[in-house]
Amino acid sequence: MKAALLALLLAAQASATLPPEDFEKRVGFDQHLDKSLPLEEAFTDTTGRPVRLGNIFGGKPVILVLAYFRCPNLCGIVLNGLLHSVRELKASAGTDYEVIAVSIDPSEPTSRAADKKASYVLRYGRPGTSGGWHFLTGRPAAIERLTGAVGYRYFYDEASGQFAHPSGIVVVTPQGRISQYLLGIEYPPQDLSRALQKASRGERGFLVRSLLLLCFHYNPETGKYSLAITRVLQAAGALTVVALISGILLLHHRYPRRP
Repeated sequence: MKAALLALLLAAQASATLPPEDFEKRVGFDQHLDKSLPLEEAFTDTTGRPVRLGNIFGGKPVILVLAYFRCPNLCGIVLNGLLHSVRELKASAGTDYEVIAVSIDPSEPTSRAADKKASYVLRYGRPGTSGGWHFLTGRPAAIERLTGAVGYRYFYDEASGQFAHPSGIVVVTPQGRISQYLLGIEYPPQDLSRALQKASRGERGFLVRSLLLLCFHYNPETGKYSLAITRVLQAAGALTVVALISGILLLHHRYPRRP
């Protein structure tokens, strides 16, 4: 059984497009716990007005998402994962915490950020919480300072016209210091709730293990990520079914039904 699982895992990896050799150096999260964000930096909100990053906090913890709004792949998965989690929380955006999504693409227009915000506020489905969702665009220098403070490593691929970037969200204290990283594409509500509570008290979280490159492979020729872990999970599911059937047959062989 172990040999079969290993074979399936290798097959899943082989079928996925492998990243460039220096991919891990260029893409990822360097976890800068307790580091201050550049709160003095100005970005542009969905109305086209400049907004100082620190003015958004308002004495509440912040869930920070670094992405870009025209992203056809990973960014939507990250935002959807966050949306799924916050919909399960008793706490509400705007009242108990703020959500700030900042585009890493300095060429993105305000209109695209506005469309993205409208979509997620609608899907969030809690009346009166629109003010708790902030989708920002910015100049290259401001974006660079913010991503550098967070430890968010990414690069722009000229051939595909897209960004290669990691997946995850960052929970920040009301004072603008990084409290916790939640990496990957799913953020269990209980974990996010604990992270927000800890951040609200100004406490520092803990380092988490990165599984980014185990889940996604970036293809610079197509500009897309292949979800290799999906194949692994499918393989594991198939092996589970085989194991269950084998167990039933074994029990039937050992303990045949009596007349």
